[in-house]
Amino acid sequence: MSRSRSRAPADCESDLILEFHRKEWRIQRIGWALVALFLALAVGGLFGNGPLSRAHMDQGAGRIDYQRFTRYGLLTDLVVTPAATAHGITRIAISGDYLEAVRVERITPEPAAVRMTGASIVYEFASASPGTSISFHLRPQRLWRHIATLTIDGGAPLQISQLTYP
Repeated sequence: MSRSRSRAPADCESDLILEFHRKEWRIQRIGWALVALFLALAVGGLFGNGPLSRAHMDQGAGRIDYQRFTRYGLLTDLVVTPAATAHGITRIAISGDYLEAVRVERITPEPAAVRMTGASIVYEFASASPGTSISFHLRPQRLWRHIATLTIDGGAPLQISQLTYP
């Protein structure tokens, strides 16, 4: 009688258990890597303040500093630093579509005049020394992506994009 070599049922079961554990460990490692990536992005500013969120645009007429990623209902700042101005007045035009998506809480310093021109609102400021910043303190009122077109002292239009998270 020939005797075939077969594994005992206990050996097959232990091999299955070992294979199951290997798959489970692989899934756990992937999960830990995803959690670590999520935390690194959060610390970096993908979901609020941080280096990934901070942005600026430069142009001959000035500079705009803003946050790419904002939270619904939380304050965010849009800081405009105009270059040297003519006639002692700085004019900043912001697209009306953007201003419908955010609420202007306050502006520092306060504008001398505000007027509507076409699809934009123009804020006029009595100019101080060059390099003085003008801060628009905004509260997002709509979710997702908002595009603003800003013009500083009649220069070329600058477009910024912000994403508002819930």
